[in-house]
Amino acid sequence: ALMMSRSCGKIRSQMALLLAFSTIPTLVGAFLVGPLSSFTEIRANSRPMTCIRPSETHIASFSPFVSEVEGDGLLANEPEPEKADSTIEPIMDQNGREFEVGNIARVSMENLRAFQVAKSGKGAFDATNKQFVPNPESPYLLLPVGLRGVITKVYHSEELSANFQIQVKFDPKTYLEEGFAAPVGFTMHFAPDEVDCVV
Repeated sequence: ALMMSRSCGKIRSQMALLLAFSTIPTLVGAFLVGPLSSFTEIRANSRPMTCIRPSETHIASFSPFVSEVEGDGLLANEPEPEKADSTIEPIMDQNGREFEVGNIARVSMENLRAFQVAKSGKGAFDATNKQFVPNPESPYLLLPVGLRGVITKVYHSEELSANFQIQVKFDPKTYLEEGFAAPVGFTMHFAPDEVDCVV
């Protein structure tokens, strides 16, 4: 009885293997022939499996092996990629000068306030002697017209929708031509009409 059950089990496993291999052509055929709307139900080990059959139009449009190449090196059925517009419109100041990284920017609008500065740099400048007057109670640094810094970034509208497109870095020891020295080093963003480009 033990031998009989072993041989029956072996026969069952061989039959299951044979059944599995015999369904492969049916599966392949299900994907290559017949209309899209028809279905084929295949039973393997008593578990139904449904395959959708592509239509002849789908089969004709699917061509994984294309040897025909056009003159520009693209495959014959490959769409040509869209070419991006490489022209970026320059950002100009009020005098028609272009803002470029590395150029000097000069504050040209009154009452501009810098909030992102160290506490020791908050206050205002004396209009008569151009000296900085610290005010620890003030929440900002009031920028004087004539304070200069270096442009470190220009945000073009094609890259980013920014209101303040000119990034300027101020340093206490540089660009003192008009007598104003930044009390601390800081970086601030400006709109094009708030600073002038100094050539």
